[in-house]
Amino acid sequence: MVVLIFFFSSEKTKVLHALIDPLWSLFEQGVVRVCTANLSTNVETIARNYRFHNTSAMSSKTSKTNATEPSPYIEVLVATLTVHVPDQADMDPHSALDETVVVRVVGEISTRYRAAVARMLEGARKTEQSLQRMKKTAGNIAQMAGQSNRLGSAASSSGGLSKILEQVACDIGFYVDKTKGMLGKATCAELASLEAWLTGGLV
Repeated sequence: MVVLIFFFSSEKTKVLHALIDPLWSLFEQGVVRVCTANLSTNVETIARNYRFHNTSAMSSKTSKTNATEPSPYIEVLVATLTVHVPDQADMDPHSALDETVVVRVVGEISTRYRAAVARMLEGARKTEQSLQRMKKTAGNIAQMAGQSNRLGSAASSSGGLSKILEQVACDIGFYVDKTKGMLGKATCAELASLEAWLTGGLV
């Protein structure tokens, strides 16, 4: 009798999972899609905001010494995610989302976020290298011509890489802190990897 009850319970569980799992999958895909809409474009705005500004010409927005506030795009992303995946630790255990669902959602968003930031930083580093080569070349030409290095002065404008890195670090730190609360006691490998990347200097 016990064996039969266990058998039917197991079969019932399998049937329920077969019905529910596709719905959870659709939910996860929907949340990820909404949260990451235009993510790459929004991340690229960091580079545009700080690029090609020298010290004297920077606007008040781009001349701040240290990034102390997260970018608007990451605040919106986290706020949107919170609507769909509130902090599990603060919820009634019976109403909280399945832990694995939350982990998968946070994991997928973290993966896409890191990829978008990595692409942006790669472009920013290449820009910085190009500017430095331009500056060096201009200096050499001016020295050979016995003229003042006007081109070199113009090329001394930085690509803003250091400030871009500061802002990205602030944004990622904000994202990691908020999503950890959503996970409760659960762990997410992709989020941990993102945090390790930040701790390692985004290299």
